[in-house]
Amino acid sequence: MRQFKPLVLALFAVFAFGAVVVAGASARPRTPSILPIGLFTDKSGASQFTGRGIFGTAAIKCASSTSTGGYKTSLLGTFNITFNQCLVNELVLLLCTGLDRNTTSNFTVLGTFHLRWRDSTGTRTVIAFLLIPVHFECRNGGTELLLEWVGCAAGEITPVGQRITLPTPYIMDLKVESTATTRNTITLIRSEEDTAFETCSLLARQGTAAFSQLGLETRDEIFPSSTTSEIMVT
Repeated sequence: MRQFKPLVLALFAVFAFGAVVVAGASARPRTPSILPIGLFTDKSGASQFTGRGIFGTAAIKCASSTSTGGYKTSLLGTFNITFNQCLVNELVLLLCTGLDRNTTSNFTVLGTFHLRWRDSTGTRTVIAFLLIPVHFECRNGGTELLLEWVGCAAGEITPVGQRITLPTPYIMDLKVESTATTRNTITLIRSEEDTAFETCSLLARQGTAAFSQLGLETRDEIFPSSTTSEIMVT
């Protein structure tokens, strides 16, 4: 027993140390964050919004978008996105325009954005865009649709956990389900406290009709104002 006891103690110390190492390796912050805090610009190619139309599913297609905004803290900020040259086909081709514009086919979306975990593994990071309700119209002559969008849209952002240097941008992908194009692939994200999942869905309606889900497809390039930055995940 005198020879066995030190061995037992040694093995216990090894196991205890291993547990500490594993616990330390699995630790993560409640939310991802970006450093340094600052402004950004954003641009995308074509975007598509797919939802319920007059005659079934309809898609608003925009040629491009541009955005400005800034982080207020290391994990949230504000955005201002303008979608350009937006059209929808409802038997006739309609131009979609913000209520503050008369002759262009552009409209603007405002709101706040939040860095969150996509799932409980902490290996994937999303930007969740929380919209201020946006109203716009799609029109061709006497045919006019009044539209309202509300809710949240989340897209995965990369790279994370590594420093980027301009002109390299962050890439944010918003995708729709392959079998249900009116719904985004990411509709659940982790809460800010990382204790539960929260719903993040984009909703739309025409006039006073009931809201239904709206799918958004876009791929954005996000350029921080600082020369170097990093989305921190550990």
